[in-house]
Amino acid sequence: MWYLFYLVRSLDIAYYLTAMMMGIGSYLVLTQLQVGRKKSAAAGLLVAYVFLVMSVTVLSRGHVKEETVYLVPFWSYIEILRGSPETYSLATEIVLNILMLVPVGFLLPVLVKRHAVLYGILVSVCIEVFQLITGRGYFEVNDLIHNSLGIVLGYGIYRLARRIVGSY
Repeated sequence: MWYLFYLVRSLDIAYYLTAMMMGIGSYLVLTQLQVGRKKSAAAGLLVAYVFLVMSVTVLSRGHVKEETVYLVPFWSYIEILRGSPETYSLATEIVLNILMLVPVGFLLPVLVKRHAVLYGILVSVCIEVFQLITGRGYFEVNDLIHNSLGIVLGYGIYRLARRIVGSY
């Protein structure tokens, strides 16, 4: 079984996996919608944005040669508190990982009425699993936590916007 894992990592199939995921995701989203302008636009923006995120987090990276799994939650916070020389880059990475999936948290509730945050977290899990399978990037619990915070933040912005727009 492990030989399949190493075979997949040795081949440069990240592009094919991403294209397949985007195609299947697009099909599933669009078949579940009563296609209207708002939902079609949101679906198009969501698919394009997730492809952009996959391009930045998986496709643009080379193969990582070291250990690629970090299961210790909040390790970057510990390093920052210890006064690590990489404090600025770690803090920047935390903020960027949170902000990266805010648009997904904002767009998903336009498409699905229920479980939008859960679907957003699933997007984050897919990114991390793709990084693990392809060997392009690190599978980190911290990234899952920060991306999930971004999803929740985007969902909160969506709810606030709905409240403001609905009050007019």
